[in-house]
Amino acid sequence: MPKILSRSVPSTFSPDNGTYLGLDTSMTRTGVCVITPAKTTVYALETAPKKEGARLSFIYDTLMQIIEAHTPITQAVLESGSYGGSGRLFQLGGPFAIAQLACTKVGIPLSSATPMQIKKFFAANHKAGKPEMLEAANALFPAAKFVAEEEDEIDAFACALLAIALRHPRQVRRRHALEVAVKLAKHDVTWTHVPLPSH
Repeated sequence: MPKILSRSVPSTFSPDNGTYLGLDTSMTRTGVCVITPAKTTVYALETAPKKEGARLSFIYDTLMQIIEAHTPITQAVLESGSYGGSGRLFQLGGPFAIAQLACTKVGIPLSSATPMQIKKFFAANHKAGKPEMLEAANALFPAAKFVAEEEDEIDAFACALLAIALRHPRQVRRRHALEVAVKLAKHDVTWTHVPLPSH
C-alpha cells in the first residue's frame, strides 16, 4: 500500500503571509515541503510497487490534496530530474510532469531548478552529497531534526526555501544562495495557469 508520511515543526521562514511549496518528485518517493508563516510541514509520498500509471495517479491525487489544504500558495519550486539515461525518462519525467500539472491546474507560480542549482543554493556546493545536504538542513532548521533517510524531504525543504528567495531576494544573506536565486529568477521559465477557451 502507498504511504503518506508527514510532520510539522513551528518555524518563521516565511517573510510575509505567503505559503511556499517545494517539490522533489520520484516514482518511488516524492518529497514535499510546505512553508507557512507559522510552520514548516514536510511530506514523503511513498508509492507501492504497482504499475507506473497507478503510482502517478497516487502522486497526483496526494499532491492535489496537499495543495488544496494550503491554498493559496505564493510560489513553488520543483526540482528537475537528471536524465542520465533514456531508460529512466518516464520514471523521472512522469512524476515531474504530474507535479507541473497539479500546480498549474490551480494557478500556482512554478519554477524549476536543477539538482546542481538546489545543492549550491542550499549547501554552498553544487556537488554536495547527501551528508552535506543533511548537515545544511539541520544547520538551517535544527528544530526539524532531519535524518539521513529523509533526503527527499530535505530536497523539498531546499526547494521551498528557494521559492521564498525568488520572491524575496533582498532577504537572502548567503552569497551563493543569492546567486542561484537571481539567476533562476532571470532565466527560468515560470509556468502559470492558462485558462482554456470555452466552446
